[in-house]
Amino acid sequence: FWRASRAKNDIELKVKKAVEEAAMYLPYRPHEAVQAGLSALESMKINSDPGSVTVTPDGYALKISIYSDVPSFFSWIIGFSKIRFKAEKEARIEVDGAAPCDEVSADQVLFGIVPEAPVSFDRDITIERGRDKSNRAFDISGKAMLKVGDKPVLKEIASFEKIALHDRTIAVILSRRGELEPEILGFGALEIIGTDSEGNLRARFIQSQVEGDPKVLLSKEHDFGLRRGGTPRAVIN
Repeated sequence: FWRASRAKNDIELKVKKAVEEAAMYLPYRPHEAVQAGLSALESMKINSDPGSVTVTPDGYALKISIYSDVPSFFSWIIGFSKIRFKAEKEARIEVDGAAPCDEVSADQVLFGIVPEAPVSFDRDITIERGRDKSNRAFDISGKAMLKVGDKPVLKEIASFEKIALHDRTIAVILSRRGELEPEILGFGALEIIGTDSEGNLRARFIQSQVEGDPKVLLSKEHDFGLRRGGTPRAVIN
């Protein structure tokens, strides 16, 4: 009994350590967090599979769950040398001092977008050209610095071909109201997937961070995943 208990405790401590190492990459680098968790388990000689480490779409929670066999006196009674148990730990990420990004340099932006629905981090989206399209995208021109509340100069995007060559970009989130002069609601980070057969852009919103302290503390309605400042902190259960 004590041998089995010690073995279980040892594995649970190792899983906790793997969670701590993986959580260091959250909320802004979820792919690296998964790889760090798997690498930590491997280094501690704990069997795992790609599904052992999972991160929520928004990047603010992580779970490591593994099954392990340990020697047990009671398992001998029923004819087995070991018994299987589940070790699981979770981390929830809190970011102190961050705020929705209030301004970015225009040279960091590839386009502006009028989203057809609230920004979500758990699905891919199709971005199209033209004012009558869903998830409409526009070229942004005018000021060197783009700020929330500005009404930038917009023009139609001829093609997504060059944009699709990028892995990630910052997108200006434009308001629906005032089709002729939509204003900047905020900024989002996009992971570029590529173009589809019709030349539309495939992408997904991700959590990301820019350096520096926020100059203006914006409300959540301006939060599209791109934040300025803040210190991530993991709460492990």
